[in-house]
Amino acid sequence: MGVGGIGFDGLIAWEFSKAKKRGMLSYLKIMIKQLAAFRSSQYVASTDTEKYKFDAFIVTIANTQQYGNGAFIAPKAERANGQLDLVVIEKHSKWLLPLLAIQVMTKNIHKSKYVETIRSSKFDISTSYDQAHIDGEPILSKTGTK
Repeated sequence: MGVGGIGFDGLIAWEFSKAKKRGMLSYLKIMIKQLAAFRSSQYVASTDTEKYKFDAFIVTIANTQQYGNGAFIAPKAERANGQLDLVVIEKHSKWLLPLLAIQVMTKNIHKSKYVETIRSSKFDISTSYDQAHIDGEPILSKTGTK
């Protein structure tokens, strides 16, 4: 696994998997269409020693730095260090999404005040949100695969 996510990126992975056309333009159209109705969700993330609660737009577990196509969700992640980066994009005004997108594309998302990154060797995550992805492939976070 390189990157897995729950929240908006999970929803987009699901919708993109159903798209008739592939490519960045199709992906962007799906994002814009889904953005208006999407609501953040409550999450509880636990490590061996800590417990965190979030109202988040996206919760991503990363073993590598990027989703793909130059989108760096976890610019400090290192595959060889035995650690995962949990990147939480907290609830925010949807008007800030273009700024956050620029920060993802310029490897600066970790500098946003709406982003928290936690490093651990494992995470347990609880949420009522079902749609997730692993490396862009849609899965259900509770009941198995698509």
